Amino acid sequence: MKASSLILLVVISALPICGCGGSTSVPANRQEAMARIDAAMQIVSHNERDAALAAACRHAAKIGEDGAVMKGIPMIVSHILLDEVARDCALSLRDSGKSEAALAVAGLIKSHILRDEVLKKLATGK
Repeated sequence: MKASSLILLVVISALPICGCGGSTSVPANRQEAMARIDAAMQIVSHNERDAALAAACRHAAKIGEDGAVMKGIPMIVSHILLDEVARDCALSLRDSGKSEAALAVAGLIKSHILRDEVLKKLATGK
């Protein structure tokens, strides 16, 4: 009962953030980033879950929270969206000083062409 109350609290807390136009709020810390990923994973609709996971992963990457990113990205059903989010997160993690995490996230990209493009950016710093 306590766990379901916590999940409900996280989902309700995220509603104002996820209002019209999507979220622009970056999580403040690791705990909030993980809570956003966990809340997104509870969404039943594949499309809605993918959109929520994409936003949560991108925001987590902005603060360098690679654990949340690595938990959320593999849960994205759409391969195209997964690749786009992994690209964005890898570059954000690199910019946050998390080079090893950026490389791990780039490894999640399914498209060989896009993965090579991202790896080149990680290798050259561009």
